[in-house]
Order: sequence, then C-alpha cells, then structure tokens
Amino acid sequence: MKSIGHFIISLLSNQLFSGGLLLMCSGALMALCRRLPMNLWKFTQRRFIVTLDISNDDPAFFWIATWLAQQPYSKRARSLTVSSKRDHYGSENGPPSVNGSASLPEIIFTPAPGQHVFLYQRRIVWLSRDRKDAAPDSKGSSGFSLWNRESFELRILGRGQDVGRNLIEDARRLAVAERKTKTDIYLCAFDYWKRIDSRDPRPLSSVFLPEGQAEFLFHDVQAFLGNKEWYAQRGVPYRRGYLFHGISGSGKTSVILALAGDLRLNLYILNLSGGSLSDTRLQHLLSEVPPNSIVLLEDIDAAFAARQKNSDIENGVTFAGLLNALDGAASREGWLVFMTTNHIDALDPALIRPGRADVHLQFNLATGEQAERMYRAFFPEAEGVDSFGLSVVSCGMSMAEVQQHLILHRDSPIQALNIRKKAVA
Repeated sequence: MKSIGHFIISLLSNQLFSGGLLLMCSGALMALCRRLPMNLWKFTQRRFIVTLDISNDDPAFFWIATWLAQQPYSKRARSLTVSSKRDHYGSENGPPSVNGSASLPEIIFTPAPGQHVFLYQRRIVWLSRDRKDAAPDSKGSSGFSLWNRESFELRILGRGQDVGRNLIEDARRLAVAERKTKTDIYLCAFDYWKRIDSRDPRPLSSVFLPEGQAEFLFHDVQAFLGNKEWYAQRGVPYRRGYLFHGISGSGKTSVILALAGDLRLNLYILNLSGGSLSDTRLQHLLSEVPPNSIVLLEDIDAAFAARQKNSDIENGVTFAGLLNALDGAASREGWLVFMTTNHIDALDPALIRPGRADVHLQFNLATGEQAERMYRAFFPEAEGVDSFGLSVVSCGMSMAEVQQHLILHRDSPIQALNIRKKAVA
C-alpha cells in the first residue's frame, strides 16, 4: 500500500501529469456546463410540455389550418400564409362573377412557416410550421415539387394531454361543420393523398343516363354501404367494384361524381400511368383510403399501354401489383372501386372478373329519351321535345355533345331544336 501511495504522490508532484489532469478535469467541467442548459430543456420538454406533430398527408393538417385561420393570433400576426378556398364562393350558382365581390373565393390567412406563440385555454402554445418541396422522382424531375410537404408542431405547456386533445377536437368540429355538405376530391401526390378540390354535391338526377340506370347504381352502392355486417357474417370480402366502359363524353366520370355527392362519399383519383408510382406505393396509398370512399381508376386501359410505349420507365405499377392492391391479402376493405375505359377489349379478363369489377355498365351514344330529358332540364316550358330526341339519334351524338349544343343555344329553345352534328363538332 505504501508503494502505491508513493507512486500516486510522485505522479501528482510531476508537473506534466498534474497539468494534464487539471486540463482534463477543466474540459469535462466545461463540457458539462455547456450541455446543462440543453439537458435541462430536454427534461422540461419531457415533463412539462406536450408536443403534437401533424403533417399534410393527414386530414388533421387541414383541420388545424382552418382552425388557425379563425384564431385571434392569425388576425394580428405579421408573417402569414395566404391561400384561397377554391371550393368556396359567396354565391351558390357556381363560378365567381366579375362584378359582385360577394361571389369571390374566400381567402384564408394562417401563420406562415416559422415560429409562433399564442394562447389556448389559458395555456401557452408554441406553433412551428415547416414547409419543403417533395423529393423529385427517380429521374431527377422536379415534377413533384408542386406537392409541398408541410407540418405543424404544436407544443403546449402542461403535463396533461387534455388541452392538446381539446385543440384537435375543436379543429375537427370546425372542419367537419364546413365540409359536411361537400365532396372532397383527392389526388395521389407521390406517396400520399392531397386534397385538390371540394365541391358542392351534384345530384344524380342531373346526370342523364338511360332510363333506370342511375337508380340501379344508386341503390346498388347504397346497399353495399349499408350491409357491412352481412358481408362479415358470410366471410365475403367487403368490397365492390364497378366498370364503366363506352365512348368518350358519355357521362362515365360525371356519374361517379354525382354518386359521391348524393351519398356523401369522398373521391380518391389514382393515376396509374405515372412512372413514379410503384407497387409498394400503390399498396400504401390504397391502405390510406378511409372506408366509405370511392377510388377512381380513370382510363384503366391506358395505364399499361403507356408503359409498353415508354419502356425506359424504371418504376411503375405492374399488372400483378394492381391486382394484389385491389383484392390481395393485404388490401383494405370498405371502399368502392370504379374503373373507366373507352376500350374494354384492351383489358385483361383477370382485372374485370367478378370480385374486382362486380358491375359492368356500358355507356353508348345518347338515346332519344336521354336527350329529351336533358332538353327539358334546359327548357322546362318548351315543346317539340320528341323531335329533338329523334335529331340527336339520327346525328349519333354523345351526351357531352348534346349538352354543348344546348349550352350554345341556351337562350333560344327554338334554335336548340335545329340540331346538326357539325354544330357541336
């Protein structure tokens, strides 16, 4: 023991060793002092601050944005994000007029990206808003740079979650109250859904299908939505698929929009021909679609035809990947799938078999009865409707052409009767 003591004393008496030891202890102390504020802040965050993180790939982001726009802080803030509600007009008659300010789109002001502080239920809330462009696709294209990634981070002083939950609930109630009469339309943006529009419901009666077809569709969809337990009791996958095929301009997409409006369903539109969409991303996107929604695959025949013409596409959805996403083991249930095509012969039978496309409806040229009903909608008091239907049939017109003709002559029911194919070509 004495030898060890002498050794320690000799080390301490050595100026080089004692100086190094002093420097080491001083450095450790200084490092501790530098980390102390950060450690104290992290401790305070864990114990006394509730943090809520919301990104714009979730509907809650838009709830918060709508709620923030109505808060007193947004009315006195100096740094704001300006956006318009493209679905909102002061008039119920559609597009804004150039003369009346009441019919202009509503503008909302929300806190801009950065740091903000406000009070909610007597608690301090720190708001951090972050915005950045989405990553380009695999070829370096900036095509997806328009789809901004944004997030809100809310930090609330307090130990309990009650205030944070109340804030989210207030935002949800406000958003639901504004949206309960709207049809939200979503488009896939790289790997998440982005709401691109919100429309007043279009009644199904405004779409002029052959007699009985619209009623059949409405009741078929309604029966599916109201029989979830029936499917579960029989072990049948709770899915329903529809295939609309026929000529362009025959009303395929219009019917889907009208069904969504009448039944208060949101619409999710998938573009399968984009090179950035892979099988994995498709599966992820469909898993994010909530129940009681419509998934629309427009021009389904063009999706894989485009890939054959562009063999240099590195990514993309495969046919097997699409089938698995629609009704594979990992596919979601509870939503409706609508597929449209102008060329049913180009579709693989595996895609349109029962279980994937349970209902097939053909959309042809306008019938006389369809044309007459549309004419009556434009001119309720006019006569000579029968001759209009006969003229439409003899000219071989689509319903889109009939509508364009009636819009062109909306001020004269007599001129509208004199229909010629070249007038709408």
